[in-house]
Amino acid sequence: MGIEMKDPNPVETLLQEPEQQAALAQLLRDLPVLVSRLEQLEKSVSFAEHVIQDKESIVPLTKEVERRIGQTGLTKVHVDALLDIARLLPEVAPLLKQGMTGLLFAKSVLEDERTMQELLMARPKIPLLEETRLHYEMKETRKKRISLRRIWRLIKHPMWKKSFIYIESFMDVVDLNQKRKG
Repeated sequence: MGIEMKDPNPVETLLQEPEQQAALAQLLRDLPVLVSRLEQLEKSVSFAEHVIQDKESIVPLTKEVERRIGQTGLTKVHVDALLDIARLLPEVAPLLKQGMTGLLFAKSVLEDERTMQELLMARPKIPLLEETRLHYEMKETRKKRISLRRIWRLIKHPMWKKSFIYIESFMDVVDLNQKRKG
């Protein structure tokens, strides 16, 4: 019998090489890091699957919301305006609070009968009206005094001038009629 030569196993031959042994040693050292990265990859794939499932469950809800908004007649312009209002709320809210305080005060004054009676009984002191009243009273007292200057001013008024011309014309017509008759 002869010695049979077996074909060397290619894997065994490959494992006998020093570079391959060094690579295997490095692989064994990096194995814990590779396992943790593989676990992270599995978690990421699981998360992606959940997102896809959520997207599939959210799409009908968003379509229902879009349908209902379409039924209300709201357009993109309306939605943009609502967003603008929402952005302004931090600035508008304090002003509205102040306005509400003023309105509540006005309401309480209007509902209080005694305060309203006092307000209605007292004559309002509006500076412009008071000044107008004083000016009117001064004119009234001046009108009571007749002076040449006042008479001259009245005569120079356009209304009086027209009246004098009319009276003068009337007198001329009466004079002409008397001359014709007699």
